[in-house]
Amino acid sequence: MKNLDRMQGHDVAVNSNAVRVGQTKRVESARIVKSIVATSLIVAADCLAALVAMLATTWAMALVFGAAPLLPTHAATLMGLMVLVLLFGGAYRPSQWEVGEIGGILSGVGVMVIFHAVFLTQTSGDFALLVIWPFVALAIIGARMLVRALSLFKTMLTTDVLLVGNGIDVGEFNHQQRSARGSRWNIIAQLDPKSMASFEGQELANRLDGLAAAYGSRKPITVMILPGQEEAESVQKLIERLRAIGRRYIISVDHVGLSRDAVTLRQSIGSDLILAEVDHTRQAGAGLLAKRTFDLFLSACVLVVLSPVYALVALFLAFERGPIFFSQTRVGRDGKRFECFKFRTMRVDAQERLAEILATDEAAAREWAKHQKLANDPRITKTGKFLRQTSLDELPQLFNVILGDMSFVGPRPIIAPEIEGYESDRDYSHSPEFANYTACDPGITGLWQVSGRATTTHRERVRLDRWYARNWSWTLDLLILYKTVSAVVGRSGS
Repeated sequence: MKNLDRMQGHDVAVNSNAVRVGQTKRVESARIVKSIVATSLIVAADCLAALVAMLATTWAMALVFGAAPLLPTHAATLMGLMVLVLLFGGAYRPSQWEVGEIGGILSGVGVMVIFHAVFLTQTSGDFALLVIWPFVALAIIGARMLVRALSLFKTMLTTDVLLVGNGIDVGEFNHQQRSARGSRWNIIAQLDPKSMASFEGQELANRLDGLAAAYGSRKPITVMILPGQEEAESVQKLIERLRAIGRRYIISVDHVGLSRDAVTLRQSIGSDLILAEVDHTRQAGAGLLAKRTFDLFLSACVLVVLSPVYALVALFLAFERGPIFFSQTRVGRDGKRFECFKFRTMRVDAQERLAEILATDEAAAREWAKHQKLANDPRITKTGKFLRQTSLDELPQLFNVILGDMSFVGPRPIIAPEIEGYESDRDYSHSPEFANYTACDPGITGLWQVSGRATTTHRERVRLDRWYARNWSWTLDLLILYKTVSAVVGRSGS
């Protein structure tokens, strides 16, 4: 009888394990199918963008310089080779971080330039054809951004998440993830790790599936662990039990402000400790020199191309009988003061009018204290309103870039604390966080500007400045420039 009971117990355990394995396989199969479909969309977008860029560039060269156009068959061959290079270079992971994605694209296109140059050398071809590749890179990056903006793509990359732990508020988590174009997380519930750690084996698997069903999730769910300081023991127990049932999970690193690219995870054989080595020297040296070179080159190009726009704006402002330019003392790298230039967008008596508004309008005073600007500012002229909507008022800052006071991309230049009326900037300049700001050149555009600057609080702007300073890379700058163009064309975020 005892042997029979043991056999029945063994059968129950085997069946339980079989059910658990089957559930895990279904979850992984759904993830794989979703990843294949998303990757296929990206590949199709890359092919179309690359083909159009190649043919359009060579046809334009043929019209202007009389060069021989690239044959469609040759373009298709180059496109196919490029897709293979990007594939083996890891540039087709749908959930990867945007900055890493751009770096992968540029590296892949760089390999294709070398391959194409070697091919042209062997065939005595026209080296002018190499000019297609910068346009191919830009076209692919633009196509990727368009694809990732599609509702269908966002849905495919959205994962339903059970958030375990009180390390972060759900609202704050969603706010920080709002502009992500890689993996997207839909928090369906926030749970206590202690209660979840009380389940194990098939009971835990059933609990997770039951919660997913109870909250209406039709997708495979992921457990995301963001523990509070007092939850370490419960979290450790839950991690062991999730591993035992083969469930994937995500866990946060318990330090705010670590730089993604500066961190290397290290573990010794036989050690339970995983150590994060942080090396911020990677972001200095050649990278900063490349940033400065890029700033000078792009500033000169934009100034030449937009010189007619400068003349037209100056003409309109001259008709308003006031100065064309407005300058204000701002704080730059290492706390250095400089005069920041803009086209004038306000009445000549703007400062006096502001003092009057804040003294007589309580709602405006609260809005100014929170955002350091007014949504419906009566001081802005008609021409100034148009300049701000199109961001043309920022164009004179190109001179600041050439002078070395600013960069194309960086933190928003704050107003010098000695200037009255800007208490938020003054408080920021006296805070420990200000060291992150002064470690960079302020920028014409930046994370704050492409994150909905009209609705972003001053506190959020400080957080974004810190994030940029710790995570800077030239591919991040390129991504922000793309988003800036998108925001200006859509007239959002101003």
